[in-house]
Amino acid sequence: MRSTRVSHSLVVYLAAFFIFAAFAHAQDSIPSRFEVGPAFTAVHNLNVGGDAGPGAEGDINFGSHVALDSSFNWLPNSGSQTVIFLIGAKAGIRREHFGLFAKVRPGFVSTAHNLQGATFNVDTGQDSARIGRITERALDLGGIAEYYPSAHWLVRWDMGDTMVSEARTEFNFIGTNAPPNLSVTRGITSHFQFSTSLHYRF
Repeated sequence: MRSTRVSHSLVVYLAAFFIFAAFAHAQDSIPSRFEVGPAFTAVHNLNVGGDAGPGAEGDINFGSHVALDSSFNWLPNSGSQTVIFLIGAKAGIRREHFGLFAKVRPGFVSTAHNLQGATFNVDTGQDSARIGRITERALDLGGIAEYYPSAHWLVRWDMGDTMVSEARTEFNFIGTNAPPNLSVTRGITSHFQFSTSLHYRF
């Protein structure tokens, strides 16, 4: 029994040693200068509920560990025609077939058919709402996993928190003895984001 345990332990130690040695001597994958490709993104709790849609991504690589990373997404399912554009830094490690990165990407979220404000006439009881496109600042923080099946192709998965600085909504009151105007700001809201994409490297 004891010899069997020793044999099993020896096998485990040798396997761990060879795995560690292989990782330690693995060479960084040298990326191409540019990457571009289609993407599909799902965002939860953007406006209300979730939304998903197509997009495009592109990178400019500055060596193996740092890149300028950007994405453009169109989320039509909510009926509000939401557009998200983000551009920022991607940094991490890259090996022959896999890469792991962190991302910090500022940008904006633009949504159509939103309530921009309203005016109330306290004398007549009439009101008018202003509906239009609202563009808000955003910041995307998260992680990226990449798989390199060949020299010119990669498959990518993103996960993170897209934080949106919500715009201010103005409510105006007119008429006799009208109360002061009211301004409502929801502050910064968080939206879980997941996307997958296929990039061509050149």
